[in-house]
Amino acid sequence: MERYFRVLWNNSCSTDPCSDSDRLSSETPIHCIYELERIGLIKNDDADLLRKLIRFRNIVVYEYGSIDVRHVMNIIDSQGYKKAYVIIKDLHKKLEESKLLDP
Repeated sequence: MERYFRVLWNNSCSTDPCSDSDRLSSETPIHCIYELERIGLIKNDDADLLRKLIRFRNIVVYEYGSIDVRHVMNIIDSQGYKKAYVIIKDLHKKLEESKLLDP
């Protein structure tokens, strides 16, 4: 899922202020989600889930805080990652159709 999200980030949300005006401009993956939500490509609930997953990933990868194993187990048990995959796959299709995704 992270690889899929990274492809979307690289192709639809640019950090380059000189990029094409058709592309979204965003500083971070979380800001990218806000922008995609703002323009109506993802629903509020879906955006919230993706932001939570990004924040959780950052905690794990960058060790921003202590990791509660029970919290990890709740995430795995809830299978939110499967829903996130479906959201990202649908978003990819919408971006392609909207010509916001680089070929």
